[in-house]
Amino acid sequence: MKIFHKVLRTLLTGVLLGAAWYHPAAAQEGNSLSLAEALSLGLENNFDIRIERKRVDIAENNNSWGEAGRWPTINLVVDQQNSLSDVPNAAPFQLSGTTIRNSVSPGVNVSWTLFNGFAVNISKHRLALLEEQSMGNAALVVENTMKAIIGQYYQAVLEKERLEVFRRTLDVSGDRYRYVQERKRIGSAVTFDLLQEQTAYLTDSSNYVRQVQAYGQALRDLKVLLALPLDHQIQVSDSLEVIETNFDYDALYAQMAANNTNLRNQYLNQQLLKKSVMLAQAQQYPTITATGGYSHNRSRLDLSQANVGEGTPPVINNLSNQFFVNFTLNFTLYDGGRVKRDIANAMVEENIGDLLVDELMLELSNDLKTAVELYDVRKSLQAISALNAEASQLNVQLAEDKYSTGIINSFDYRDIQLAFLNASLENLQARYDLIQSETEILRLTGSLLQE
Repeated sequence: MKIFHKVLRTLLTGVLLGAAWYHPAAAQEGNSLSLAEALSLGLENNFDIRIERKRVDIAENNNSWGEAGRWPTINLVVDQQNSLSDVPNAAPFQLSGTTIRNSVSPGVNVSWTLFNGFAVNISKHRLALLEEQSMGNAALVVENTMKAIIGQYYQAVLEKERLEVFRRTLDVSGDRYRYVQERKRIGSAVTFDLLQEQTAYLTDSSNYVRQVQAYGQALRDLKVLLALPLDHQIQVSDSLEVIETNFDYDALYAQMAANNTNLRNQYLNQQLLKKSVMLAQAQQYPTITATGGYSHNRSRLDLSQANVGEGTPPVINNLSNQFFVNFTLNFTLYDGGRVKRDIANAMVEENIGDLLVDELMLELSNDLKTAVELYDVRKSLQAISALNAEASQLNVQLAEDKYSTGIINSFDYRDIQLAFLNASLENLQARYDLIQSETEILRLTGSLLQE
């Protein structure tokens, strides 16, 4: 028995430490966090959202007329050449000896596509759609992150309230265990009764310790979503209160068709596919390109070591300027049917996009129908579990009086206590499931971002 009491003291120390960690006085050391505050932090700090913001910046930078090809390309070119010629035996009319030639030619070249089958305008519209698509993808990331934060926040609330249920059960078991200890001390209880209460107390203690860890893990998972340091102390302040709603499927379907983020992104993708068809068709038109430029040439010819006639200066400098403007028309007469194949393939891709829209709409309709039906089922289960929990709590209160007067034994009382524990936990889980179902309906109808 001494070993047992030593183990029990060790276990109780851990339980008391866990209780102190959960105690409201200790909870005040952390930051009390409501769901609205958690969502605000998540929208500001979540890594996925911050990464998606950067991708939107890239799309915004690309959405310009310069990227689409409207403006000319201007290049600065500098050509510098050096040569040395040594001709010991020159032919007639050829310089003999050593000649050195240096030249430098700076210039500016301009190339401008004047017409390419309206591809510039099409490309600009496509870039605008890509920017809008990038923002749609960002909205999808925000929506999924919000759903994850809501789910994890209420998971932490669930674990917190489960912990409170285990704590109350542990308090009752502890009181009863100490009560039987006192009865055994005065001789009105036997060792079997004491061992029965010890077993119940240790079981409840183990459940409580495990639940302390579960609550801590839920908070850590929430902090990861909010991009908070793991050593940052937070406490969830909301509760698993549910406000039941009577959802109308037809109204929800209309909202989903108009606002669902996935569907809107698919519509944008379909518009991009239409632009791809137009770009492929633009290849059937001729391309007109203008090129122009200016170059300045400065050269130096050193004849000081060459055999030249009298009167020829040893060094000859030459300057020249050149301007040019050229136009090029390029029209493909035959390319083995490549352009026609590109157009046909782009049209097929557009048809595939139409099928994907129809498929997504059908899947979303099914998901919404399932979510609404599941919400109604969970609403009924929550009402049943609430009544069950209330009845079980009353039954425990009545059983306490019967147990203290000896009408029921410890086994019966323990069964009633476990029934209350299970009913309370089931009611908490039912409320959490109902909240999850409502969140999924809001996500499917695009209302989550609006909320």
